[in-house]
Amino acid sequence: MLHFFIPEERRLPDHVTLEEGALMEPLSVGVHACKRAGVKIGSKVLILGAGPIGLVTLLVAKAMGASKVIITDIKQDKLDVAKKLGADEVYLTKREVSESENVKKIHELFGDDPDQTIDASGAQASIRLAILVTKSGGVIVLVGCGPPEVQVPLMNALVREVDIRGVFRYANDYGDALELLSSKKIDVKPLITHNYKIEDTVAAFAQTKAESGVIKLLGITTMACSDFPKSLNEFGYDFDADGKLKKLNTETGLLINEGFEFNVSENPQYNQKRYEALGEVINEYVYSLLEKEGLNRLPLPKQSTISDNKKSFIFASNDALENEKILILIHGSGVVRAGQWARRLIINDSLFTGTQIPYIRKAKDLGYGLFVLNTNDNFRLIKGKPSKIKGSGDPHEHLKTVWNDYIGPSNSKYVAIVAHSYGGECIAMDHVEEFKRKVFAVGLTDSVHIARSKGFEHVVKISKNWVCSDKPLDTPVLCPSGDIERVSAGHTVHEMSSSSCIDSLFRFIEDRYRSIHDTAKA
Repeated sequence: MLHFFIPEERRLPDHVTLEEGALMEPLSVGVHACKRAGVKIGSKVLILGAGPIGLVTLLVAKAMGASKVIITDIKQDKLDVAKKLGADEVYLTKREVSESENVKKIHELFGDDPDQTIDASGAQASIRLAILVTKSGGVIVLVGCGPPEVQVPLMNALVREVDIRGVFRYANDYGDALELLSSKKIDVKPLITHNYKIEDTVAAFAQTKAESGVIKLLGITTMACSDFPKSLNEFGYDFDADGKLKKLNTETGLLINEGFEFNVSENPQYNQKRYEALGEVINEYVYSLLEKEGLNRLPLPKQSTISDNKKSFIFASNDALENEKILILIHGSGVVRAGQWARRLIINDSLFTGTQIPYIRKAKDLGYGLFVLNTNDNFRLIKGKPSKIKGSGDPHEHLKTVWNDYIGPSNSKYVAIVAHSYGGECIAMDHVEEFKRKVFAVGLTDSVHIARSKGFEHVVKISKNWVCSDKPLDTPVLCPSGDIERVSAGHTVHEMSSSSCIDSLFRFIEDRYRSIHDTAKA
C-alpha cells in the first residue's frame, strides 16, 4: 500500500473545501507578489491585469490592509468581476489611448501616485505603464511572464528611484495563503466559475477558449458512494460522558476507547465525503443539545410569506425577549452551525471545547437571556440549485435580521456579544444607533475582523479580543493602532481560543455590566 505524509501546516482545515484548496497555488502567487511589493496598511496599490493571478493579488492586497486598490485590464468583463471582488476602482485600458493619457487617468483615480504597482500581465505596454505611473521611491513587482526582452523607460525608474522586483511563482508562502483562506479574510469561491468532470476536460478547454466569463476551471471526479448514514449510531459512534466521540462495539453496542477514524478507505475522496456527512449529522446532534439546554428554534426572518423550510433559524432561551440582560453567541465561518465553535474539536477533542454549551450554561447561571446565531446558514436547495435565504444570505445580513426581528424589539437594555473568528467581522461593521446604545460588551476569540476607519469607535471602546498566543492567559498582545485591545487566549490553536479563555471573557463582560448598570442607576 502506498502512503502519503502531509505536514500538518499543509493540510486543509475542516472548513476549507477541496474547491477552495484547489486555488491555493495561484493564491500563493498573489501572497508572494504582495510581500515582494511591501503592501501594508494604508498602501495604494495598482494591479495591471485582471486575470486569475491579478484577481487573487487584489484579494491579498485588500486583506493586507491596502487602503485603495485599482485594477486595470483590456476586457471589461474581467473588470466587472474585479469590482465585485472589492476593487476600489477599475480602469479599462484601450489601445487607442496614449500612454501618457493612461498615466494621467490612473493618477486621477488614485488622487495621487500608487505606492506599489503589480504587473500580472507580462505585456510590454503594461510594464512600461507600471514604471511611468508608480510614485518616486515606489515599488514595481513583475509577476506576469511575457516576452524574453522588452523595451521600457528604464532611466525614468532609475532617476526616480523606483524599485523593480521580479516574482517567479512563490517561496514559502503556502502557510500564509492557507491562513488567509481558512480565516476567511479572503474568499476565493467567486473565482470558481465552472466545474467539470475529468472526462470532460476537452470540453472545458473549449469553453475557456470560447467564453470571456471563464475565470477558473476545476476538474472534479465523480463518486458513486454518496449514501452515508444519517445518525451517529449508524456511523458507529457516540459521545461518552466526557463529551468525547468514541466508537461503538458492533456486537455489544457499547462504547470502546477508540476515537474517530478518518482513513477508512483507500479512496481519499470517499474519506472526505464521509467526514463531511458525519459533520451534517453532528449539526443535528448539536441542535438537539441546544434544545436540551432549554433553547427554542426561532425562524429567520421572523415574518415572511416564504415557508419555514426555506428560512434560516436561530436558537433562543425562553426569556430572551423579556430579559433585560442578553448574550448573543456568534460562531466563525465555514461549516459550523448554531451552537458550534469548531467541528474539528467536536469530532476529535470534545463537545465541551467544540460547542457553545459551556458558554450557554455560564450565561444562564449569570442571568442572561440567550440568542445563538446561525450565521453560516445562508442557502436552501430550490429545484436542485442553491438559493440564498432571504434575510440570511450572508453572515452580516443574518445578524442584521436577527437584530431587527428579535433583539431590537425585545425588552433588552444590556446586550453582550461573544464572537469567534469571522464572527468578529460581523461586529466590526457599522451598526444602527440602537445597536450602539444597547451593546455594552463584546468578547472576541481570535477574531479576524478588519478595523474600519469609520463607525468602528464604539466597538473598540467596549471590546476585547482574546487571540492565539503562547503567552499566559490575559497577557497583553501587540495591537495595531485603532483596533480592539488584544490579550492572549492562553492557547496557540485558533479553534481552542473560545474554550481556553471562557472564564476570563465572562469576567470582562460582568465587569462591563456592573460598570454600565451602576452608572445607569446613579
